[in-house]
Amino acid sequence: MKKRLFFIVVFFVFAVSTFAQNSMSSTAKAEIRLPLTIVDDPLVPAGTNALNFGIVNAGTTLGTAVLSTQNVESATGGVTLMSSVATSVASFKITGTAGKTYALTIVTPSVSINGPAGSTAMTVNSFLTRPTSTGSDALTGTLDATGADIFKVGGTLNVAASQMEGLYTGSFSVSAVYN
Repeated sequence: MKKRLFFIVVFFVFAVSTFAQNSMSSTAKAEIRLPLTIVDDPLVPAGTNALNFGIVNAGTTLGTAVLSTQNVESATGGVTLMSSVATSVASFKITGTAGKTYALTIVTPSVSINGPAGSTAMTVNSFLTRPTSTGSDALTGTLDATGADIFKVGGTLNVAASQMEGLYTGSFSVSAVYN
């Protein structure tokens, strides 16, 4: 009887351990996307793509020239605008995987632009971006069915009181990542 009980116990333990074993499987997957690239807007004549505040007159008090992403300029403080001079927003084309969303970043949110010798640099900041896909100022957009979108960049030029006359230039960088 003891032998029979021993075999029943061993059989039961073996059966339970066999049924207790379980396995799982899962799926491995990855999505490959085209790299995001940013280039000058091909509709803008070569060499002219710039955030151009045009000609501004510095007064005896500091002020700003603000250029919206829709190329509308306004002034504050001692700055006055020369309405006869064309302004322009910077315009870029971004390409990647169709239908995907992306996020834009102005790499340096405040940049200096330098003028003639002896002048004080001016600052450009408060950058705004306007993807065509959103139709409004936003830091995100969506690539169209061809994998492209256009975005514009506007900003604010800070002008010191009695800023020295001359041409001031500098650069800013824009980066993009997929959301």
